[in-house]
Amino acid sequence: MSPGVRLAVALVMIMGVGREIRLQGKKKTCRKLAYSFWQYLLSRIKGDETVPYLPDVIRARAAAPT
Repeated sequence: MSPGVRLAVALVMIMGVGREIRLQGKKKTCRKLAYSFWQYLLSRIKGDETVPYLPDVIRARAAAPT
């Protein structure tokens, strides 16, 4: 089993199924915004904010002129 899969399994076991569904939503949002989900997740865990908060990115893209 790869390290990424092991981490995902560990998170599901710790947080439960309801939170797994929310993580899947975050993963999908990261994919749409072209961010690495794992970098986003590690950034949130470490608290270093190397990856910006997703709502801020969404708002910025919505406000940007096309």
